[in-house]
Amino acid sequence: MTLLNFEILVVAVVTQFLLGYLRPLSIELQSENCDLVEAHVQARSLAASFLEIREHAEEAFDGLFKRASTIANKNDITINKPRTSGRQRHRANAAAETVEQHYRINICIPLIDHIIKHLNDRLPDDIKPMLYGFYLLPRYFCKLTEDIIGSIANEYINDIPYPDDLPQEVHRWKTFTSIKEIGSKFTIEQAIKHTQFYPNIRQILLLLLALPVGSCSCERSFSALRRLKTWNRSTMTENRLCGLAMLHIHRSDNVGNIEGIEVLKRWDSSGHRKIALAFDKA
Repeated sequence: MTLLNFEILVVAVVTQFLLGYLRPLSIELQSENCDLVEAHVQARSLAASFLEIREHAEEAFDGLFKRASTIANKNDITINKPRTSGRQRHRANAAAETVEQHYRINICIPLIDHIIKHLNDRLPDDIKPMLYGFYLLPRYFCKLTEDIIGSIANEYINDIPYPDDLPQEVHRWKTFTSIKEIGSKFTIEQAIKHTQFYPNIRQILLLLLALPVGSCSCERSFSALRRLKTWNRSTMTENRLCGLAMLHIHRSDNVGNIEGIEVLKRWDSSGHRKIALAFDKA
């Protein structure tokens, strides 16, 4: 019966409308190879879009209210608003003359303000120079200009050992990656393995590697543990559990790279198991 409440219906319509703006950015931020610089640009654009909706809330909500009213009429839901009182603590209760005005002031506008606040808190304008560090990956070299290199040097000046040498180091890094024919799918983890002679770039990539973007990676590991830590594996030790989890999460990278016979030999490192007979036959 709760779903036959007009207030719930208005909340659903408004939420669906506003979250439709956020869906592409949310999907991109959950991807493993997310372009954080572009995501930041899109987030700032979204904040501007929501601010525009906020400034013209009356026009924007008019269509949403008509949509909610149409759905309500089809389902025999009474179009009304909750009672109002002079003092209210546990729900929004701003004074309004009409039903439409009540839901616009108490539901639509607060949700827009909430979204704008979180976009500004999580992806503010001043973190863009820090995100420019991702342009040090080969797939972003086409966007790496001298001005951006200068912005990177200024942003990481207190973190890198030789900030004045960063432009020369970036030039050497570009040449090195072209000689090694490193592809566009080169990740930060792979890039760090080749930064022995590039101390500034190495430090920047290490900082970016620890940059928290979202909880998606943690949630993937939780899902993997739920499949691995079953009732008949309740006594599994931490080392083995972590190893199985890593193999499971990164199984696409391990296909064809791990030989079954090598796993058995590692398992029989003592040489006292009967599995050694299979090695002799092989």
